[in-house]
Amino acid sequence: MFTAVRDASIIPGQTGERRALRMMAVVAAGIVATVGMTDVSMGMPVPAFMGVERVLLVCRVSPAETPALGCRDLLEQARRVLVDGLSAKGRGTLPVQPVEPGDEALADGGGLVVALHATVAGAPGDSSMVAIAVEIRRPGQVSDGIPFFLIPPSVVVGKSGDMPGKVRAALRTALGVGVVDPLVSVPGPR
Repeated sequence: MFTAVRDASIIPGQTGERRALRMMAVVAAGIVATVGMTDVSMGMPVPAFMGVERVLLVCRVSPAETPALGCRDLLEQARRVLVDGLSAKGRGTLPVQPVEPGDEALADGGGLVVALHATVAGAPGDSSMVAIAVEIRRPGQVSDGIPFFLIPPSVVVGKSGDMPGKVRAALRTALGVGVVDPLVSVPGPR
């Protein structure tokens, strides 16, 4: 999503990494402004969340597997956030499992596919920036080809030692509003 910025000559005299970080900061400011104006409450059940038997997590990190963040770490953090959030709201029996891209479970109509997209900018050991977007799909429904982006992407900035906690906080916000709350709003066994 942000990789094209590295090659673009937006601000003359700056390196590609610095341009990418500046562009991500501008995007982050826009996201903060958007979130401040949006009410994403889930008072009514969302039809795409009805009949969900399991949550399937899939991940893509760009550039692939950076020292700052890897898919395994991101998937495990997301799984933990979802399990904790669902348990706290009475839906702890719903299985949450990470899967590999291309896994046949992704086509199962009883699954809610939660795709995590992360773009990392910055040098290892230096200050890094991670943009995280959550895409939700429901296989086998009319909306199968249309992803749901229920909340705007999150941008996390910090040193490598601070990143796991900051990424977990961003996931808690994104997955709480985008997955846990809609699942809890659906009537059924708890």
